[in-house]
Amino acid sequence: MTWNWKTASLWQRLLVALLIVGAASALQIIFFGSLGRGIPYLIFYPATMLAALYGGLAGGLLATMLSAILVFFWVQRGSLSAPEWLGFAIFVISCTLISFVCEVMRRSQQRAKQAAETLSASEVRFRRLFEATKDGILILDAETGMITDVNPFMVELLGYSHEVFLGRKVWELGFLRDLFSNRVKFEELQQKEYVRYENLPLETSQGRRIEVEFTSHVYSVNNQKVIQCAIRDISARKRAEQALHESAVELQHKNAELERFLYAASHDLKSPVVTVRTFLG
Repeated sequence: MTWNWKTASLWQRLLVALLIVGAASALQIIFFGSLGRGIPYLIFYPATMLAALYGGLAGGLLATMLSAILVFFWVQRGSLSAPEWLGFAIFVISCTLISFVCEVMRRSQQRAKQAAETLSASEVRFRRLFEATKDGILILDAETGMITDVNPFMVELLGYSHEVFLGRKVWELGFLRDLFSNRVKFEELQQKEYVRYENLPLETSQGRRIEVEFTSHVYSVNNQKVIQCAIRDISARKRAEQALHESAVELQHKNAELERFLYAASHDLKSPVVTVRTFLG
């Protein structure tokens, strides 16, 4: 069985404390024998500290109680002078305080571990979304404008390799000139912290022009500001909108032609009736 002091259950921590005190008692007998009465706490102090470090408050208090009982009844034979009572009280109080301190340390490390695990899980989720999303994404250093990351879809969308983007200032890339024509445009992103543009043209490495929607916002990562730019290809949507517009215009033309036809037909039908009425009259 592999034990971890950070995750061990209560009974495991208490059992370890019991074993540590038992080992300390054995050492007291083997190495000190009759001298143990003169130095009763030499072994039990480190034993209690070790139990508290492993088991926190519960392990430390159990080790303190067992050590105090052993010292009083076994080492000192239940008889203590006034100075010995003072030393005994100091031992119990100091070991109790050590147990509380170790418990605080143990809980702090547990919280730190949980926070690190949560952060790691969040980073993994973000990375998966970053790599799987069907929008092009650029991550920029908010101070310098340097591109620090680019997702696979951005590489696929524009046809440039990952290396072309990284380590370059965003306005230095010619194919992004319609988004970042100069540093002034980048400073606008820094100041506003959120911008959104539609119907911006971009040119791919093959010379094909596409229409994109551009959004960016500023946020902090490890106390450092970054800018995330999302670039969505809206070419298909624009073509659909154009086709819909052309269909609407064509429908208007056909309606106008139909109205003219109906008017002409109505006029042609009225003419014979007028002629008959004139003849009969």
